[in-house]
Amino acid sequence: NYTYFTLNRPGTYRFILITLRGDADLYLSTRDKHVTYENYELSSCTCGIDEILVDHRMKRHIYVGIYGYSRYQTSKYRLLVELVN
Repeated sequence: NYTYFTLNRPGTYRFILITLRGDADLYLSTRDKHVTYENYELSSCTCGIDEILVDHRMKRHIYVGIYGYSRYQTSKYRLLVELVN
């Protein structure tokens, strides 16, 4: 199961995904609105805190997909997006 977001602002950003329950993973793309674990440009797929730094030179729009691993009925998470510069 996926949840999607879009970032279209300039700048360097840090995406931090903190899984509170289950297992959520983070995928980013500039090409596909519905980014998946099979179609992405950047990813972070750990059992802990997932983090991706997006450089200011990366093309915009940035499409964000959060995947809740199907082994768990529910994944609960917090997504932080920090402007670095």
